[in-house]
Amino acid sequence: MAKVKGRILSIQSHVTYGYVGGKAAVFPLQCLGYDVDVVNTVNFSNHSGELAVIWFLAKAED
Repeated sequence: MAKVKGRILSIQSHVTYGYVGGKAAVFPLQCLGYDVDVVNTVNFSNHSGELAVIWFLAKAED
C-alpha cells in the first residue's frame, strides 16, 4: 500500500462528461500520493464551453 503524503480538500465544480474542474484535479493529486476529499459545488453535464450544459446546484442538505 502506498504511503499517503497528506490530505487535500478539493472544493470545485464537477462534470459528468469530460475532464475539467474537480475531475481534472483529483486524479493527478491521488497519483502524487495525496488522499483527496471532494466537495462538489456545482454539477455540470459537460464542460461549459460545449453547446448544451445542464447544471445542478448543491444544497446544504445534499
